Amino acid sequence: MPLNPSGIQAGDVGYSGAGRTGQIIYRHRAASLLPLLLAPVFLLNNPDFPPVWFRILAYAAGGMGMAMRVLCTGYRTWAHKSSGQRHLMTAGPYGRMRHPLYAANFLVFLPLFLLANVWWLTAIFVAWFAVLHLAIVRREEEVLDARYGAEWSAYSAAVRRWIPRIRPYEPAQGGFSIEPIIKGREPVHLALWAGFFICHEILRSGFVSFLDSLQDAVGIYPWN
Repeated sequence: MPLNPSGIQAGDVGYSGAGRTGQIIYRHRAASLLPLLLAPVFLLNNPDFPPVWFRILAYAAGGMGMAMRVLCTGYRTWAHKSSGQRHLMTAGPYGRMRHPLYAANFLVFLPLFLLANVWWLTAIFVAWFAVLHLAIVRREEEVLDARYGAEWSAYSAAVRRWIPRIRPYEPAQGGFSIEPIIKGREPVHLALWAGFFICHEILRSGFVSFLDSLQDAVGIYPWN
C-alpha cells in the first residue's frame, strides 16, 4: 500500500464537533494532563501510606503499562520513516485493540494517583483522562476513516476500542521494529518511570520531608 494512499493529511479532514475538539486537545495534550500529573506527586507524602501489597499492585499495573507502551511503539513502524509505506496498522497489539497505546498510558500514570491514596483525586484523573482521550480517539478515527475507507470500516467493526480481542485480527498488516522505540526515547521514559518509584520506596523519608516543606510553605494539606 503506498504512503498515505488517499493523500489525506490530518489537517485536511472535515472533523465533526468531537473531532475538532480532539484535534485541539491532541495539539496540546501534554499541557492538558500536566496539572493532574503534578498533583499526585505533591500528595505522595500523605501520612496514610498504602500497605506493601497495594503498592506492589500499583507498581505492577504501571510496569504492565510501560511494557505495553514499548510494544505499541515498536509496531508504529511508519512513525520515523518518512520514506516508508504508511498503512493501517493491524498487527501486534493493534490486532487486538484499536487504541492500545492510550490504554497503556492510562496504566503508566495510574500508580501515581493510587499511591497518593486520595480517592477523589484518582476519580478526577480517571474522568479527565477518559474525556480527553475519547475526544482524541474521535479525531484519530475520523482521520483513519478518511484515509483508509472500507479497510478502516472492516477493521473498526471487528476490533473494539478498549476491550481486547481474544484472537488477533486478520489480515494483519505491519510488524515490530526497534527503530521507533529508540527514536521515540522509550528507554529514557522507562528509566524515568522506574527511577521515580524506586526512589519513592527507598528514599521515601527524604522525599516526604521535602514535600512537607513545600506544603508548609503554601499552607495546603489536602488530607486534613
